[in-house]
Amino acid sequence: MIAPTDNRITLTVYGVILAPLLILAAGCGEESSPMSTNVVVRALPLEPADLDRLVLSLGGGVEMELVRIRAGTFMMGSPANETGRGDDEILAQASIARDFYIGETELTQAQWKAVIGATPWATQNYVQEGDRYPASCVSWHKAQIFTKKLSEISGRVVRLPTTAEWEYACRAGTTTAYSFGNTDHGMGDYAWYGGFRGDGNITDDKFAHAVKSKKPNQWGLYDMHGNVWEWCENRHESNASRVVRGGAWNDSPADCRSAYRGWVPSTEGYGHGGFRVVVDISSTQK
Repeated sequence: MIAPTDNRITLTVYGVILAPLLILAAGCGEESSPMSTNVVVRALPLEPADLDRLVLSLGGGVEMELVRIRAGTFMMGSPANETGRGDDEILAQASIARDFYIGETELTQAQWKAVIGATPWATQNYVQEGDRYPASCVSWHKAQIFTKKLSEISGRVVRLPTTAEWEYACRAGTTTAYSFGNTDHGMGDYAWYGGFRGDGNITDDKFAHAVKSKKPNQWGLYDMHGNVWEWCENRHESNASRVVRGGAWNDSPADCRSAYRGWVPSTEGYGHGGFRVVVDISSTQK
């Protein structure tokens, strides 16, 4: 039996087991660059209950925009006939009990540098540098440092999404294999994928691309499929690794499906892995 990860997520059917699939690293280990501690972040005042977007100013002209995701119930996992389905994708109803904000994009290098200062992706293979490119080569532990630091300086609760929150946001109200349909036809309009494999839209440029260069899903979230894997808060049920979701620029379409789950040791940062953050709604808001 798997207990809910926190009071935000309640599975009405238990027994969801995450597959023991290790996502191979692309040349990055646990980064050791020093952390910047002299960071000042200006958070906007507490948002009204009907605000659908939250903007955090990180200093130096760098901002983070997040989309409000409304509480609701959805079918987590995939039906037995879904192409590429894994044994761990047991279809179960899941409830998101409270609204939350989630980054409209994967965390960018500019956003990481504004808060932390280090550049763990520098000089690594299969990484393109630039402010709008995803912050990659960041381990789960370093992602925790980022969320803790941003929580302290913004006065808000910033964290990684649970795997249920991530899938709920990715699906954006859909029940299909991808947020844009049941097949990978047209996937290139929404995702960077297939590098090294020859079955996607990345051929010669073997790296993640700038965020917001593809279409968003119906809830305004970019790159939920492909580009870089995204850390989730949850620990894998059979080992100490953490769950990653969404697939990456070098993965097949099946690995980028809404229901697909992978896992990576929490100490590893890798060139096709990043994350996006969640900001909790204030307890004084409805």
